[in-house]
Amino acid sequence: MQFKRLLSGFALIMIAALVLAACGVSTQQQGGGTASSPTAAPAASGGGATSGNAVTIRWRTRPSDAAEQAVYQALNDAANQQLASKNIKAVYDPGVNQDYEPKLKAELSAGTAPDIAWIPGASVADYVAAGQALDIKPFLDKDTSIKIADFYPQPVAELTHDGKIYGLPRDVSTMV
Repeated sequence: MQFKRLLSGFALIMIAALVLAACGVSTQQQGGGTASSPTAAPAASGGGATSGNAVTIRWRTRPSDAAEQAVYQALNDAANQQLASKNIKAVYDPGVNQDYEPKLKAELSAGTAPDIAWIPGASVADYVAAGQALDIKPFLDKDTSIKIADFYPQPVAELTHDGKIYGLPRDVSTMV
């Protein structure tokens, strides 16, 4: 079950990356959210880092242990096999558990944050308020394979503000 959840989350991340790359939108220029990480510095062109016509999408989660990190790396490797013919490369950049957010915020300030990053749900509003989160709704509207109705409404509502969607839920946990 855990693997299925991780696979679903990664699939959403990669779909977002593909949409961004295909649309020629720079996540570096636009910012991010839960599915599309905020990044402050403008990229030279295209989505993520570019080299000629190739696009590299760097993405990050905060794995809880080495086993979870290995699952994400395996998903990254599988995605790269599927993306190779499209000149898109995914690079998994696992985050650390301790001081994850301070490190991400420092990278945002320096313009070196990953293109896509996991952001704790309670912090999304802070990234939106700081202008460091990308409204991904226009990309979701163009991609018929992702249906917002397939997600539980409340987690999506937590990632939505003024009709803009700043991320997709990776999982749902209970806060008490």
